[in-house]
Amino acid sequence: MTAAADNMVLRTIYLPLAVDRRLREIAFTRDISKGELIRELIIKGLETLKDQPTLADRVSRASRVVAGAKAATPRAAAKRRPKTSAAANTSTANEEAVALSTRARALEPAE
Repeated sequence: MTAAADNMVLRTIYLPLAVDRRLREIAFTRDISKGELIRELIIKGLETLKDQPTLADRVSRASRVVAGAKAATPRAAAKRRPKTSAAANTSTANEEAVALSTRARALEPAE
């Protein structure tokens, strides 16, 4: 066993046939083994991943966005609400009372 092999771990993976063919073609044109090509591609992929946010980073960011949206909602809603007079509030209360009364009568058994 060589020194390089002493520092390696054997992993068995299943690849789609088309992927294996593509690996074989690329390895052949570069005059390297498929194993060496796979190791290079994995290392490059891992390097790319280290620059991307983790799941924890994405969840944390989403939580901050939601918290910011919740904090902004009452202020925005308060700005849009028209100011109502006491008479308008009384009118609305009367309309609600009439609607409830009508619903209650509809639920009463017929005589």
